[in-house]
Amino acid sequence: MKYLLPFCLVCSTLRAQAVGISYVYGTGQMGAATTTIAPIYVFVFDKDGNAVANSPVTWTVTQGAPGLVNPPPQTTMSNANGIAMSYSPAYLVDPSQSYLLVEVDARGVAGNPVKFLFTSLATTASVEVLKPDQDHVRVINTSVGAIEKAAYQVAITASDGPQGGQAIANVGLRASNVIPVKGTSGFYDLTYLNDPGLPSAACVNNTLSDADGIATCDMQIGPRVGTTKLYMVVGEDRVMPALTLIVGVGAPAKLSISGGSGQTGRPGEKLALPLRVRVTDSGGNPTVNTSVGWTVLSGSAVLAANHTVTDVSGETSNTVTLGATPGPVRIRTQINQATFVEFDLTVTSIVSGVQVVSGDDQSVLPGATFPNAFVVQVLDGARAPLAGVPVTFTITAGGSVSASSVTTNASGIASVFATAGPDPGPVTVTATAQGFQAVFSKLMVFPPGPLVSAAGIRNAASGEAGLTACGLASLKGVGLAPGVDGVVRSPDRRTTALGPVDSITVGGIAAVLVSVANQDGVEQIVMQTPCSVIAGPVEVDVSVLGLTSSVPSVNLFAIQPGVFEVTDDAGHKLVWATHADGSAVNALSPATRGEVVRIFATGLGPFSDSPDSPEAGLLTNLILGINDAGVPMVRSGYLVDQPGFYFVEVAIPADLGAGASNARFVIGEAPSAGADLVYSNTVVVPIR
Repeated sequence: MKYLLPFCLVCSTLRAQAVGISYVYGTGQMGAATTTIAPIYVFVFDKDGNAVANSPVTWTVTQGAPGLVNPPPQTTMSNANGIAMSYSPAYLVDPSQSYLLVEVDARGVAGNPVKFLFTSLATTASVEVLKPDQDHVRVINTSVGAIEKAAYQVAITASDGPQGGQAIANVGLRASNVIPVKGTSGFYDLTYLNDPGLPSAACVNNTLSDADGIATCDMQIGPRVGTTKLYMVVGEDRVMPALTLIVGVGAPAKLSISGGSGQTGRPGEKLALPLRVRVTDSGGNPTVNTSVGWTVLSGSAVLAANHTVTDVSGETSNTVTLGATPGPVRIRTQINQATFVEFDLTVTSIVSGVQVVSGDDQSVLPGATFPNAFVVQVLDGARAPLAGVPVTFTITAGGSVSASSVTTNASGIASVFATAGPDPGPVTVTATAQGFQAVFSKLMVFPPGPLVSAAGIRNAASGEAGLTACGLASLKGVGLAPGVDGVVRSPDRRTTALGPVDSITVGGIAAVLVSVANQDGVEQIVMQTPCSVIAGPVEVDVSVLGLTSSVPSVNLFAIQPGVFEVTDDAGHKLVWATHADGSAVNALSPATRGEVVRIFATGLGPFSDSPDSPEAGLLTNLILGINDAGVPMVRSGYLVDQPGFYFVEVAIPADLGAGASNARFVIGEAPSAGADLVYSNTVVVPIR
């Protein structure tokens, strides 16, 4: 028999259609023929096994008293918990019989019917306890979760009448750990079947009496340990003398982790926390002295023991020393092949550094993906690559990376791609592993088109803002040299397009391009200002990769003298000058007193047209000075084959101050007769 516990089987949202009904309680009852039997119950369920409310169940008497008309079918509705209930009326027993078997079928809107069997008694029934067979020792000694086959048996017969002594079949049997109490209805109160806080047992399998009238209870022992009284109820009509139920801890059935999983440590390190498990029986009671096996399933680790034994709390533990190989570790603990748990641990690597492999020195437009991957390598203390190390990648300026974390491969390599943010400017990508970083710092996001201002257009020698006809100018800005790494130089003196630069026009006239550079994050174009432009404010248009930016009102001067400088090996800035043989004047080969040296400059103004000569004479007058004193000019001119380059030749005074190792040189020039002089930058001339 099955019994209602306590009137709620599956409490859930009730929306689906009923697909069947199942037995809950009521079959196997017996009682006086003049007494209505106790309620009978079924459960209405949907395709998922959930309760269905308001679903009709029809109850039909299919076998009753011979010669009598059975009552009409009765229909009841399932309640919110899917339970449908009915009562079966009493049947008078024919005088030729001592009892009568009644059958009732319950049928839902779908599925198979459920059959209920009842016995109406003309007089009484006799119930004899067959097992346990000693009235004075009615004790069942067992353990949690056990099934005690045929733990209790009774024989049920008719007491008297025409069938007196005859076996009665189809009478039910159940167990309860509380004294069954009949309510005001005259039936046993089904809400008090068992006290969950006490040891308990339930009759399972078929508990209806057989053709010999013998009802058998195979006892399924509940989850509680201890001693209690157990009451056996026959046919919901008779409570038998109490049994004593003694329940001990059951066999080990459940295994759970109680601590230690998820730890990480370095190679060779003993983990701080032991791995701990708890073993219980099926009722959750701790089992003592249970052997537990431990195995390293994967990864690098050593266990202190292969087997341990549980203590009084059902717990046991093991310690772990991590191995030399970084990566995940999985350890299995089991009490048998079917019952196990697994611990997940991690051996972290000892990182000593992260280095850039490739991906620096890139530039893109806003929102574009950098063409090359950002690749780093993680190394240990011996500078060997480390596999299995998580590397975190971040990017500045609103950009994004293809993965925020990447684990190094067998070569210690991790890489991502990166996409620039919306704003132009420098960008940094950083790779981090265990506190060590590698930084990609030479990244640039260019605006959609070149970005340059009047302040970024200057004399290529003196650095003064502005332009001069025929002179060399330097343009610095953003987006001037996308894709250039280093310097791209013009192959001849007529180049007006170079590298990514489509053109530069000054006052609408194309300029000759000398070089395009992108060095240390600085983008620069060197050009010769067209000789035909007229002094005054002009517009400069810069076109790069099909995009053009205009700079209005750039000052263009008639003259703007500038003397070129070079930086020697010691980092000193010196004049760009040569001896008569063309060799460079420098600290190792200084100019001598009385020597004529050639000094290179730009912005010295107009020159005469000399198509057959590599040098053209200047049309302006120059004033030269050394150490604040005028010195005579030997010769000056414009280098026809070197766009924008001028020269002056000057004799170093023989009487230049004794002991001096350097002289200060400057060029002065008047833009027109009577105008104030315009001076160049002052440069240093090494002398001896």
